[in-house]
Amino acid sequence: MNSILSTIGYSAVGAAAIYAFYPAPGFSLSIEKWRASGSYKIFRNYKVFYRDEEGQGETGTVLLISGFAQSTYDWRKIWDGLIKSNRRIVAIDMLGCGFSDKPQFPKYDLALHADLYEFMMYELGIQDVHILSCDMGNNVASELIARYEDRVTGKVNSKGRQLNIKSLCILNGRIFTGNAEIGQTEKLLLIPYIGAFICRYVFGFSMYADTVSKLYGQIKPTLRDLQGGWAIFRFNHGNMMANKFCYYTLDRLNKADRLTTAIHKTKIPRYFICGNRDPHVAEDIVNAWKQYVSEDSLVEADGVGHFPHLEKPQLVVEKYNNFRESIKPNLIESKVDPMPPKSSHEVPASNGSTSSSSIEVKKSAKL
Repeated sequence: MNSILSTIGYSAVGAAAIYAFYPAPGFSLSIEKWRASGSYKIFRNYKVFYRDEEGQGETGTVLLISGFAQSTYDWRKIWDGLIKSNRRIVAIDMLGCGFSDKPQFPKYDLALHADLYEFMMYELGIQDVHILSCDMGNNVASELIARYEDRVTGKVNSKGRQLNIKSLCILNGRIFTGNAEIGQTEKLLLIPYIGAFICRYVFGFSMYADTVSKLYGQIKPTLRDLQGGWAIFRFNHGNMMANKFCYYTLDRLNKADRLTTAIHKTKIPRYFICGNRDPHVAEDIVNAWKQYVSEDSLVEADGVGHFPHLEKPQLVVEKYNNFRESIKPNLIESKVDPMPPKSSHEVPASNGSTSSSSIEVKKSAKL
């Protein structure tokens, strides 16, 4: 009997080990092409993936900030639309996401992500940006705006790496964090050891696909979409540190006053495109936006869930371009060029190809 139990036990451990360390699924040709079009820079000794492409428009640099367990690839459906109407487009995979390194930090907080974006913009010679964010990226954008407000109000030294935020457009998510609640899944993931066990041995493709699909509205993701997202999520063992990445849910509660105040009081033009079937955006968020920002800066997309840029990309491009056109007369280009970077650690894409994102572009984008 003992030998049978031992055999069962060893088999279970072996199966768990195979599940945990089995190679991640391969990338589709579309994902490989996206990755080959990007480059890497070194941030705190880790590789950070980004795409930096010169657009066809005469004005504006757009900085795209992704959300939790998302990547630059999630912007693919609106990329060409943004390229046509903007001077420059930059998308960056945060550490722990996408094609960037995914180190086993004790925690991933909003300050780390904000530091990364400021560093990358500095390295790329960009000072003036229009931020387009989604999901957790909205909280990172809020932290960047809070830092911007600290500089313009003289609370902190304005020398060094300066990022002038010209506008903010968010696509979904809990932008006002004062009354945010941590979901049951996040609560489990934040429990020491239990969260790590779930990420390594429980959270497989089926659970991932079910979780993501429920966030969509009327237009559901295809199996290929889900498989692609899972492959990127698994890349660099990302599934093994997702519990540490969830720390942002606590961090945004701890910084609720700072983040919410920044969105309330900033003079930066703001715009909100949200799906009316997004389970993460309750009525209180919509009402708060109308109260503290304005009702005419809100678009409620009918039948859309948590991913407007993936569900109705043409609508997002249209509404975003209209927003940018509406604020253009009031924008003033910065007269201060960014400081030249002391060092720029450029790392070619993994396939060694020379990508379009490595093309020299002007250091200071026009507004």
